[in-house]
Amino acid sequence: MLPSKIRLINRSSLRSFGTKSYIKQQSQESQQPIDLKIEEESSTNKFKSKTSWQETFASETLETTEDDLNDSFSKITEELKPENPPVHISSQFTKRFYMGNTYNPFDFSLTKIKMDKMLYQKDVVNKKVDIFEETGINPKDLYFMPEILSKFLTSTGQILPREETGLNEKNHRLLGTAIQSARSLGILSTVHRYSTHLPTRNI
Repeated sequence: MLPSKIRLINRSSLRSFGTKSYIKQQSQESQQPIDLKIEEESSTNKFKSKTSWQETFASETLETTEDDLNDSFSKITEELKPENPPVHISSQFTKRFYMGNTYNPFDFSLTKIKMDKMLYQKDVVNKKVDIFEETGINPKDLYFMPEILSKFLTSTGQILPREETGLNEKNHRLLGTAIQSARSLGILSTVHRYSTHLPTRNI
């Protein structure tokens, strides 16, 4: 049998040891749920950060792809651009032809361009108007009127040019056919005007 003092010491040490172990157990138990909560929060935060990162990454990738496409298109356009600018050709050096018109290589020469330019300048200066266009008369129907046709002839029987008559190409051609038909009928001479337009002398 142990003495009473030793028993008391052992009991007090057991009690103290028991209380300490109980406190440690409680502290460990209390720390475990805190640690679990922290781990859960960290995992949820990680998951949230992943989703937000994916969203931001998706927007960034879209922006980067658009920028890359714009850069590639700009490079392609720069490569396709000609080194020298296109040559501008003035309208006076080009000639338009319509359906049914005939042309020859002379129409594309510089002399033809100069001739057309001179005719245009003369028409602008003179400002003559086509008589047949205003009146609506067909010159081809005047083959039996040599007096009127003689106004478009020179003293030697040649047809006056368009610069003097002021007729357009169509009416000038029709006038020529009317004069030829009048001469073939014997109404109009081939070497002079009609008799009323001939010069007279006082004897």
